[in-house]
Parts: sequence; C-alpha cells; structure tokens
Amino acid sequence: MCFVVKDSGKAESGNNKLKLTHKQIAESALFLAIALALSQIKAFQMPQGGSVSLIPIPVIILAARHGFKLGLLSSLILGGILMMISTHRLVNVPQFLLDYPVAYMFLALAGLSEFTSAKKASVITIATCLLRLIPHTAAGMLILYTSSWTAAFWGSFAYNLSHVLPESIVCSIIIYFLYKTDENLLKRQKAA
Repeated sequence: MCFVVKDSGKAESGNNKLKLTHKQIAESALFLAIALALSQIKAFQMPQGGSVSLIPIPVIILAARHGFKLGLLSSLILGGILMMISTHRLVNVPQFLLDYPVAYMFLALAGLSEFTSAKKASVITIATCLLRLIPHTAAGMLILYTSSWTAAFWGSFAYNLSHVLPESIVCSIIIYFLYKTDENLLKRQKAA
C-alpha cells in the first residue's frame, strides 16, 4: 500500500480509504519504535519461540487513539519487522506469517472500541492480547502436526498460553494504570 502526503497535511492510500495526518504518521512511527525497543526486553523467553514482553502496549495505545484501521496497518508493519529480525527458525511460510504479522494484527481490535474507563481499557487489552492465541496456536499446529490435529492443537494451545496469558495480564495491568494516570493518552483522537 502506498501513501502520498498531500498539501492538505494528510497522507492518502491509492484507493482513498485510509487518510492519515502528519500527526498520525508521526505517532505510528513513534509507537512502532517503542514496540521494537520493548521487543528486546523480555521477562522470559520460551525455548521454541514466544516470550513475555510489553510489545502489545504501544500498538494498543495507537489503536485506542486512532482506531482500528491505523492500528491494523501499524501492527501489520510491526509484525513484518519482527518477522524479519526474528532469530527463530522458519519451519514454513504460513507458520511464520501466522506467528508475526497475523498475530500482531489482532492487537488492532483494540481500536474497535473507545477506552472510556480504566476497567474497560484493561478488559479490551486482555481480550485483544488473548485473541493472539488463535494465530499462534494455528502456527504451532503447523509445526507440531504428526498424525493428530487434536494433539497438535492442545500441544500448541498449552505452549502458547504459557506465554500469551502472562503477557496479557501484565499488559492489561499496565494499560489500567496508564489510563488512571493519564486517560488522554488512551482517548480517541479527533480526526483533523
């Protein structure tokens, strides 16, 4: 997707469905940079990939501030970058796509609802983080399948839950306190 910055101060995609202001582009770049920095700080790393980190927080803040579309575009970019810098082995292309771009795109779902209270922000955060279990589990099934999809599902689900659940809880708590500290950080921004 190509964006053109026009004199009006907005960037537009070729099909004119996503219009971005300079502020949105700058915030996207800033929050993606923060997410990439946070990807290097991990509470723990699983042996076959997956970790507990704070990567979801900047993406969720961006989606909360600017909505689903910008959150989706930004999380797709983040997932793509993380996929390129990953040190984990590539088993197959669908597995890698599910574990990175697709999984991070689920965080954009936070932009479908406005954060009107700390509790709502926390619930939306834990829900969007936990929804990442879907693509992570599917990716794991592609790796673990030998003769039973059921065994591959439960093995992948248990493995991924062991790092996605703690990350979801930690991110939810942090978003709760961020909202309590400065609710404007998580409030939907008016389109210019």
